[in-house]
Amino acid sequence: MKPTDKFLLAESLTLANWRLWQHDFEHRLSNSGFDKLPILNCIDRFSAFTKDYNLSRNIPGGPVDKKGSSSEQAKKRILAQGRREFIMNLVREDPPINAKSIDEYAVELAKQANSAPGLPNLSKLAKRSQVSKSRSLVSKICSFWNPVEFPPFDQYASNALKEKSSYSAYQSKFKNRLLNFFDERHENVKFYENYLCQLAKVGEGCGPAIRAKILDVTLMIEGGLWNNQIVPEVSKNKL
Repeated sequence: MKPTDKFLLAESLTLANWRLWQHDFEHRLSNSGFDKLPILNCIDRFSAFTKDYNLSRNIPGGPVDKKGSSSEQAKKRILAQGRREFIMNLVREDPPINAKSIDEYAVELAKQANSAPGLPNLSKLAKRSQVSKSRSLVSKICSFWNPVEFPPFDQYASNALKEKSSYSAYQSKFKNRLLNFFDERHENVKFYENYLCQLAKVGEGCGPAIRAKILDVTLMIEGGLWNNQIVPEVSKNKL
């Protein structure tokens, strides 16, 4: 993929995603608290978030067994919804943005979710049947609050940055790349941020967050997300 096509694709996908989750992405700019973040206050919205960001598989309701009857699978879906709600409430009450370590927070979150009251205890089961110790889940929640400070950890983006050792190391490399990334196309970063806000039809204060999210998508492209797959078509219309 040509560099120009890569940038255009990243811009298009980012702006489309911004429209979809606009209330969350712009929440912090309204001076409202992390605990009021929309995805942390509606289980249907949180479930949609885990589905859209490929996180649902990290939160099973019970033992993973695809051979179970339809009624058993339906029950597990209900249990999974209950475990997602437990995680949503826990994250809202104990914000990971205040944690010393996203990795350590992810470990503790998984530990508590696996033994959530009123749900099957998964802590003694095989790892594939447990809630994952997912820095991806925690960082993606944090990125809805502030994607500049908390870039979402993703296997493809981390492939591009060649950093998987810890979230803090990944976070540092992302921020360093963000400092110079857009100079390749736009000498005036502030001008570019204003241009993005015009495309997204939002206030100028959203520019840095949109820019960070474009870098995130670009890294996923560079890391091989659509290798050997049909690449989403870049919209020819301004969003």
